[in-house]
Amino acid sequence: MFLAVFIVRAHGSVPGFSGFTLFDDAMISMSYGRTLVRSGEWVWFPGAARVQGFTNPLWTLYMALLHALGLEGSKAALAVSVTSAILVLACAFLVGYLVRSALDGTKFADWTAFAAAGTVPFLYPLVFWSLRGMEVGFLALLSLGMVTSVAELIRRWGMGRTPTPALLALGATASLGILTRLDFVLPAAVVGLLALTWAPDGRARTGLALIAGVPMVVATAALLLFQRLYFGDWLPNTYRLKMGGTSVSERLLRGIAASGKVLPITLVLVASVAVVVWSAADPLTKRIVILLSSVWASVFAYSLWVGGDAWEWSRMANRYLAVALPSVVAVVFIAIAQLLQTHLRLRPGGIVLLVLVTASGIAYGAKTNPYAFNPRDAAVVTLGLLVTIAACAVATRRATHGSESSGAALAALTSAFLVIMVSVSALPALLWLKDAGPHVHDDALMTASGIEMRAATDPDAVIATAWAGAPGYYSERPMVDLLGKSDRRIARSAPRRVPGSNLESFFPGHDKWDLEYSVGKLRPDILFQMYDTVSANKLANWGYVPRCLSDGTVVYVLRTSTRVDMRRLPECS
Repeated sequence: MFLAVFIVRAHGSVPGFSGFTLFDDAMISMSYGRTLVRSGEWVWFPGAARVQGFTNPLWTLYMALLHALGLEGSKAALAVSVTSAILVLACAFLVGYLVRSALDGTKFADWTAFAAAGTVPFLYPLVFWSLRGMEVGFLALLSLGMVTSVAELIRRWGMGRTPTPALLALGATASLGILTRLDFVLPAAVVGLLALTWAPDGRARTGLALIAGVPMVVATAALLLFQRLYFGDWLPNTYRLKMGGTSVSERLLRGIAASGKVLPITLVLVASVAVVVWSAADPLTKRIVILLSSVWASVFAYSLWVGGDAWEWSRMANRYLAVALPSVVAVVFIAIAQLLQTHLRLRPGGIVLLVLVTASGIAYGAKTNPYAFNPRDAAVVTLGLLVTIAACAVATRRATHGSESSGAALAALTSAFLVIMVSVSALPALLWLKDAGPHVHDDALMTASGIEMRAATDPDAVIATAWAGAPGYYSERPMVDLLGKSDRRIARSAPRRVPGSNLESFFPGHDKWDLEYSVGKLRPDILFQMYDTVSANKLANWGYVPRCLSDGTVVYVLRTSTRVDMRRLPECS
């Protein structure tokens, strides 16, 4: 019901448009998918240069399939959201299955699996990034699928049986993930190496390498080669845009600061792993927990490496980390059940410490805002992370002593987990209750602007924009990407730093532009948005005059353009 309400609330209704929308980056992928169906060229718009302005090839192909089936615009957006809701529910099912497998034969297995599965659809970052059109739900499902496959491998190896179906499943889920996002190679490699380490003999290792490992390598090589041959680069243009010209230290500092908002769930994950390692007797239980934890560790490391995401100001886990949130839920509930079945009890001092260290993450999450980031934030979050992880480990060790009572453990750990749910989902969910989520209303406004510009221009009119998704998709016009997602020259330029603004430090994907080139040289018919302050005199010298859309948005129109109907774009009052 929550997922259905979420989709309904994302229905935008503004003058000029009423329908379903997606997050702007998802709409860029939608444009690439639609153009592929219409023209046979995998580019941003018909006739565009071959520049890979997306990072999710397989997901973009799914969007192309929707268009091939006749779905466009609001209907295609709704189909993507419904698909993602199904994927989130599938994640919930796999989390329950994994928890049940790890606790097989124990007293609390069924209850714990049910509770873990029921938690997943309320992980707000997972829900937001998935249902707003990103590939997050699909990748989360594939990561859980890899863990499930390795767990089945271990079980079959222990029984002396041939695990061919599990090997095929591991190779398939890992390969699909890599083809969806190239950076999925990191969790795939970690999970694959763990499986290789646990293989009982040389024959098992050989089968693992051939049946599961080869497809991963082939998928990676094929994707890289295709990107090189078709788009002219081994890596997506968006990767060049975000990483090029930015030092490792600058990215890591921002990545550390951005990790503050996921501090609570990281702490509980550490405590939960400790509980299972110290108390679990079944090696399979420990290995499932290690696998699930490795998924979180790998995406956490990647988020640090790239400096987090552009949307850290939204106060929720970014789309890289959201992929692994279901895995963390599984680990935490396995630990809860482990405490219950071994009759462990939390002492009062341990309860206080655990609640304090988990609740402290809420403050870190509220503080973290790399939109106005400075290196001191990284230092504060790093110190807090080290101190609270140490305190959490000590508290868990102190608190878990034998007792015949399991009620106290159930109450304490369930309460601690609720604190984590609050810290992960409460703040962004409250903002969702108020505004339906970040940019949801803006996405509808951008859609209406794209429709209006389409009505006011000829099919060959060129529009320059910084908000590249909905305006590009709905205007159906040739576009100039001011921020360089689909512009190789901008993506390979040096980052810009604007003292005293949000662009004073690294801001992934939003700190490169060149209006002298994009506007002064390329001469678009309409300058829809600017990402830099340009004097009116300079725009006038370039031949642009201000006009207004129906909602009052100021655009600049090339005075000499014959492809814009000035009657539809009146002078601003």
